Amino acid sequence: MRTAGDQVTHQVRLGETWRDVYQFHLHPPPPIDFELGNWFSCTHPRAMFVNNLVVTRVEPTGRLALFNHDFTRRKLDGSTVTSHVKSPAELDELLAGAFGLHLPVGPPIKIPAAPWPD
Repeated sequence: MRTAGDQVTHQVRLGETWRDVYQFHLHPPPPIDFELGNWFSCTHPRAMFVNNLVVTRVEPTGRLALFNHDFTRRKLDGSTVTSHVKSPAELDELLAGAFGLHLPVGPPIKIPAAPWPD
């Protein structure tokens, strides 16, 4: 993390290199910024979170990320391993095992941007 005045830059270490990820200011934004952003990201028909399955988890050894059918493990040394989730049953198993998410019994998760093959 770097600071300059009221600006903070969040960084992540990839291997031996620190990379800037995002920046923010220390002064609070107006509440409408949160309201509008949250409303748009969960209601607009083309919004990323309406059309894609996105799950992440930070662990002591790195980060887990699921985007639609692609599951990635990022280790602290910067290396990554990605696998493809092939079925709704495999997705349920991955969500429970890697993320600790246990879904109720029911129809499989529908992912508008990445439907399951018939």
